[in-house]
Amino acid sequence: LNTHIWGMKNMLLINNKVTGKEKTSIEESDLLDLENKYNFKFPKDIKQFYLQHNGGGLERYCYIAEDGPYYFSYFFSIKYGLSSLDTKLKLNYFDDWWPKEVIPLGYDGGGNTFCFHVETGKIYYLYEDDYDDDGNVPIVYLAPDFLSFINNMIEEI
Repeated sequence: LNTHIWGMKNMLLINNKVTGKEKTSIEESDLLDLENKYNFKFPKDIKQFYLQHNGGGLERYCYIAEDGPYYFSYFFSIKYGLSSLDTKLKLNYFDDWWPKEVIPLGYDGGGNTFCFHVETGKIYYLYEDDYDDDGNVPIVYLAPDFLSFINNMIEEI
């Protein structure tokens, strides 16, 4: 089932059903507020996704990477909902351990975060409960962009 998202002059094609999205929609000004508050810019496709869905889960939620499967639970909402992006950023973004080059996008069921890179839009997985030998949280590259990430998920393995 294809879901077409219209907005911002271009159509965003998502080949994965969005489930459980927030019933309250957001405005572009809500996204701009977050961008200004935390000094980053949403990639165009992520911005379009949030304007249409403001969070939610995915029908196909398992992303297969080189090192194995990653299970996606839910997108942070921009406003409203149980787990907003602003709340997540307030909790962790200004902590010394949080890598400033990535912005949270969603989470798994175990306390780890799916993020996008502020410069490239690439999708990464951040292990929040682990550290490498240098004391940094491990970050794993998953996908070249948002659409590749959500469109290439499978139901489960």
